[in-house]
Amino acid sequence: MLFVGLYADQIAGQEPEPQLYLPGVPMDATLLRLDKAALDEAYQQQVVKLFIVWLSQGAGDPNNINAGLANARRAYTRAAQQIARREQQLLLLDQRARDLLTPATPATPAP
Repeated sequence: MLFVGLYADQIAGQEPEPQLYLPGVPMDATLLRLDKAALDEAYQQQVVKLFIVWLSQGAGDPNNINAGLANARRAYTRAAQQIARREQQLLLLDQRARDLLTPATPATPAP
C-alpha cells in the first residue's frame, strides 16, 4: 500500500511536502511503476467523482468543480514529483552498484 505523509508540515503551518514511503520495503523499479499507475488511476477516479457530483447537482456553479479539480491536480503533481525523486534515487543507486562491479580501466600513459 502506498502511504502519503502530508500532515506534519500542515501542523507547522507550512506547505506540506508529499513523502511517499513504503516502510520496510526497499526502493524497487516495479513498485515505482505500480505507484505511477496507481496515482494515474486515483487521479482519474477523483476527476470522475468530481464530475459526477457536479453533474448530479445540475452543473451549477463551476467554482465548486474548479476548486476540486485544482486540488486534485495539485495533489497529483506533488505526488508525481515525489515518485520521480524516488525514481532518480533508484537510478543513482543502480548506477553506483554498476560502477562498483565494473573494473576500472587503467589510464594509458601519455607517450
